Amino acid sequence: MSRLLRPVLAGTALGAAVLGLAVPAQAAPGWRITHRTAADYRELHDVTALNATTAWAVGSRQDSIMLVERWDGRAWREMPVPAALAPEKNAVLERVVATSAKDVWAIGAARKDGVDGLTIFGVHWDGTRWTGRTFAKNAWLNDVTTTGAPGEVWVSGGGAPCKAWSCKQWIQRFDGKTWRAVPVPNDGAYRLGARKGTGVWASADLTKHNTRESRQSLTRWTGKKWQAVAAPKFSVPKAYEAIFSDIHAVGPKDVWATVSFQNSAGGGYLNKSALVHWNGKKWKQYPVKAKRLVSLAHDGKKGFWMASSSGSDLFHIADAKVSAVAVPSWGGRDGDYGDLALIPGTRSLWAAGTLGRQGVIWKYGA
Repeated sequence: MSRLLRPVLAGTALGAAVLGLAVPAQAAPGWRITHRTAADYRELHDVTALNATTAWAVGSRQDSIMLVERWDGRAWREMPVPAALAPEKNAVLERVVATSAKDVWAIGAARKDGVDGLTIFGVHWDGTRWTGRTFAKNAWLNDVTTTGAPGEVWVSGGGAPCKAWSCKQWIQRFDGKTWRAVPVPNDGAYRLGARKGTGVWASADLTKHNTRESRQSLTRWTGKKWQAVAAPKFSVPKAYEAIFSDIHAVGPKDVWATVSFQNSAGGGYLNKSALVHWNGKKWKQYPVKAKRLVSLAHDGKKGFWMASSSGSDLFHIADAKVSAVAVPSWGGRDGDYGDLALIPGTRSLWAAGTLGRQGVIWKYGA
């Protein structure tokens, strides 16, 4: 996830307590560093996998130049992307999704020197060559997802014009042939989560437009409209709002999300987060002792892995218990995790992020 672009989003109403306990940190069998970028001053923000022999990670090189790394089953190698496909010289790739080895989208933001406004753009790999597309100017990127259906990709963001605490929000959907605008749920779709057969889910602000108050929850795209789920209640200080930071839809009545708590005035985060589960009727909550969760991935069985934007640990939930799991580092540096991705058909995962001045990829499992 973006260090540059991650917007300050709205949160939820507050109340009630959460369940479960975090257990002490323990060594994690299997987690190891498998790749470091070839040079310093590189960052990796996102990773996705199609299978055990095909995966991609994206980020940026020095001076904000696009960076794509590809896994071929034996090694991670940098994949050249024509710089001319970015709308401006300074370009960072933030998210990557793939529906096949011949259908990969990397989405990011570009900025002209001396100009504050960002242009959201994407580059597409068809198995032979890269092409580019511009989504919005004077904007920011919220999220990108795919249902896994051939060619289907969703992109959400926001930007100018802004007034009275509200900016224009947008969603675009690609069906493999054409990009089309999708109606926006209430005041924006901040995080997206999708899976074939479950539809597309988004975190959205349930409050009225043009108000400073905010209350996030999940909403599901039915194919015609967004259908909201009542917001969960959390036991946190009144000044803090709940921010949905990632979504994983297992089924229409089996949706998981990570939540962090941000101060509505100063922007700081509580040193606790939560994993929440919607079963189609009610919420269940599990506390995570992390300041800010940024990524959520299935573990290939019945649990989930979670990454925080600070600290050297990852977090795993199994049998309703959350544990902090130590991950290898070097030089005393903590990993700055960007994203986690399950390798389909396995219990193995990739994690992409940055250590010091180098992009790093960790792996769990075979």
